[in-house]
This record gives sequence, structure tokens and C-alpha cells, in this order.
Amino acid sequence: MSLAVDADQQALAESVAAFARKIAPLSRTRERLSDYTAGAMPAEVWNALCEQGLHALHLSASYGGDECGLATLAVAVEQLSTTLFPGPYLPTVTASALAMAATHAQPLMADFGAGMTGSVATGPDLRVTRDGDGWVVSGTSDPALGLPGAPTSGGARRRRRRSQVEPVVLVRPRRRGSFGLGDRRLFR
Repeated sequence: MSLAVDADQQALAESVAAFARKIAPLSRTRERLSDYTAGAMPAEVWNALCEQGLHALHLSASYGGDECGLATLAVAVEQLSTTLFPGPYLPTVTASALAMAATHAQPLMADFGAGMTGSVATGPDLRVTRDGDGWVVSGTSDPALGLPGAPTSGGARRRRRRSQVEPVVLVRPRRRGSFGLGDRRLFR
């Protein structure tokens, strides 16, 4: 299914494509491909993308977004994917778009607006239970964008968020395309 692209979206497409070519030229992405496939986060590229607000096009203005909607977000996704832009853009905007529909997601949305990365994990064996002021996620996920390359330290993925909440998820390969999350607190 194709979307009709208006003049503003066409201008955005051209701008995003030029930005991607400047910040992450294809030659540099190819040079670093083995690092990216091993899970290296292209922090300088992600920071530049966030400075442009491309991670938050679809988010509410109250969370630092532009309220452009999913159709406009699709224009940015298309341009970044066409240029093989490295980093967790697609899993992050997917996670934040899903989180927009959740009740009581204001702190999470503020973190996405501030540039936090994210991913969506699903699976019939995943279990989420409340643990104090956080959550414990355990089980085996279906294939998920953004999880295979999650940075690990002693088996636990840790990333500091602006809200000073530290997500911790254990990511262990189980079989091709699935990842065990172990019994870990999602937020501390």
C-alpha cells in the first residue's frame, strides 16, 4: 500500500535523506558494519538524529515531539532505511508509537522524547510481573528488532535514562531469532 505524500512530507523526505548522507555516509556505515552487527551503538549518529528531532516526529509536543503523525513518521523511516542509516531508529519509533497508546506511560514517553532507545519484545512465553516500583520480565521472546545487538555487561543490558531509571534486561540467545530475557527487573 502506498501513501500519498504531500509537499511538506516530500520536503521532509529530501531533508532526511540529505541528513543521513551527511551524518552517516554509506561508506562509513559499510566500514563499521561488523561493529554494528555485533551490537555497537552508533552514539554520535543517534545523538545527531535526536538533535534533529527525527526520533520524536510522531510524539506529542508535551514530550518533545512534533505531532506529525505516523504517515509523516513513515516518510522518515523510508528515507533512513533507504540510506542504510545505522542505529535503533525503527525499533525505537515502533516502541514509542506503541507506548503512546498505553495508559500511565507519561514517564516513558518523556524518556522517548529525550532520546531513549527502545524495542518491542513479544512472545507466548514472556511473563511480566510487578516488583515494587519496577517490573520483572522473563521468558523467551519472538524475534525482535533492537534486542540482538543490545549491549551487555555481565549478561545484563543497562542503559541510563534521563529520568535516572536504569532498565536491566538479560538478553541471551536461545535459538536463531529468539532471545531469553531471564528473570530480571526491567526498571530499578
